[in-house]
Amino acid sequence: MTLPTHERTIDGLSYETTILDADQGRKILVRVIKIMAGGAAAAGEKMDKGSWAAGMSGIAGLLERLSDEDLGVFIKTFGARSTVLLDSGNRVRIADVYLLHFAGKMLAMMDWLTFCIEVNYSDFFDGVRAKLAEIWGSLPDGTPKPKPDPSSSQPTSIGGSGDSSAANESE
Repeated sequence: MTLPTHERTIDGLSYETTILDADQGRKILVRVIKIMAGGAAAAGEKMDKGSWAAGMSGIAGLLERLSDEDLGVFIKTFGARSTVLLDSGNRVRIADVYLLHFAGKMLAMMDWLTFCIEVNYSDFFDGVRAKLAEIWGSLPDGTPKPKPDPSSSQPTSIGGSGDSSAANESE
């Protein structure tokens, strides 16, 4: 069985990455989750207060949790599974050219790492996003709450100890 390879153009160059096997993927996912979870609560609390600046401050807290060691592990792991097509026409492994290739190109390096994380974990993050939309009703970007499955809906109460229609009309 061959693992899928994905391609993306970053900073004018063609990058390819092959997804990680399940063991490698699990190890990296744990690191990614710990980095994100460490600041997610703080970011959420600040964004809930309604201030975009406060929300950005919370997101900065997520970035503060990214250590040089974590970044090194990501680069080493994904670098062994990724290539770049150089202007010379040669396709080379990132692990073999990393030090010189990304010298002075930190944004391109982060774009490449983001690409690697996206292709390896999109199913996971899409699933989490759907669960959050289900819990919250919608996400901050306006993604609507998924429609409930009619087969799992709660039975409605008929009758009761009073007429609530007047209360509902005044709301």
